[in-house]
Amino acid sequence: MHNTIMHNTTMHNAIMHNTTMHNAIMHNLFMHKAVIQILMFINRTRELAILNRHSQSIKSGARINIALFGLRRIGKTELLLQFRNTVVDENLLVSYINLQKIIPDTEGFVKAYSKELIYDIARQNTDEYVDYPYEMEDLLILASKLGDMEIRHVRKLMSTLKQQEFAEDELLGLTFDFAQKLAEKHEKKIIFILDEFQELLQVHSRFLQIMRSITEKQKDVNYWISGSVFSVFDEMLNHKNPFFGQFIRITLENFNRESTHELIDSTLGFKLTENHKDKIYKFTNGQPHYTVVVCRKISEQYAL
Repeated sequence: MHNTIMHNTTMHNAIMHNTTMHNAIMHNLFMHKAVIQILMFINRTRELAILNRHSQSIKSGARINIALFGLRRIGKTELLLQFRNTVVDENLLVSYINLQKIIPDTEGFVKAYSKELIYDIARQNTDEYVDYPYEMEDLLILASKLGDMEIRHVRKLMSTLKQQEFAEDELLGLTFDFAQKLAEKHEKKIIFILDEFQELLQVHSRFLQIMRSITEKQKDVNYWISGSVFSVFDEMLNHKNPFFGQFIRITLENFNRESTHELIDSTLGFKLTENHKDKIYKFTNGQPHYTVVVCRKISEQYAL
């Protein structure tokens, strides 16, 4: 079996036939998603340590906004979720929205934003199971368990959204302002993660200006954004735009040779030679998602 696995000609075909491999990658792109997300987190300990260090500074009173850049499928979402899942602190609330998964308009954003904040604060304040408020009526019920301020916010949101026409600027202002009020009432610092932030540019033509005008005055709410469209982020954060100088920029790179080899070893159920691992590294350029997909394709092929 070992000789079969390591046979140069067979392995060469499995790795180096670009057209066949490309088709296999695309076919398996969304396979084994949970496993891929776990494996892709290898060697992000440095970046996780950076995020944890900034969160400690936030707890101490600093206000730190972060912009996380990286190509698609580089592991940005996995890193942010890993950070969120490792935070165990009653004084720090970490909320998260993947903006590709909500309706890209003002109504979709303000609903998702309010739902996440109220749901997260409710979960943090009780040991009991909390149902996610998929409908606004469910959100009102959940808000009633927190207090009058939360009830007023949800009712105002619902009444505004029922109007045939509503002022989007006012609605966005109401939503962003709610986070600071929530932080003050519950005596917490908030980190709100907005994943795939470039999607918000479709929400409102003045979205960035409105967000900046309100959030720059907030002392307890921090925004960590991520995205993969570099041109959009460069434009958004340049000196002519509202958020210039407001974010610490972190770039997530492809894995280096050593980290790619570690990822290959963790993914495969058997060992490859350094030469074969180098071929995979050259083929994927250290891109973690595609490295995992290639390895799983090899595993499936040699399990037959």
